[in-house]
Amino acid sequence: MANEIPEQRKYQRRNIMFSVLLSSINEQGDSSNDFCLGNIIDVGLGGVCIQTHSSYNIATGGKVLLLASTGEIDEGNGADLPVQIRGEVVWKRSEDHSLGIRYL
Repeated sequence: MANEIPEQRKYQRRNIMFSVLLSSINEQGDSSNDFCLGNIIDVGLGGVCIQTHSSYNIATGGKVLLLASTGEIDEGNGADLPVQIRGEVVWKRSEDHSLGIRYL
């Protein structure tokens, strides 16, 4: 029988499915042009889990900007109004392209 790893999260998670665009950011908070498409698959008060559609080259500890669709439309130009979330990669799983992101 496998040993179970105790839960380390401070906050409860909720399963969801939101499309998200992910980009690394530098120390000044500027976004790079290396965007990656994925899905937020669960969310909590402390962070989110994202599963990207392909491998994404960012190290644990790297800072990211997430642009998540809200479904809300700007009446002026008809464009989607995404929510912007800044976070830090706290874990990675290469076999399923998952990232754990802690909010900043």
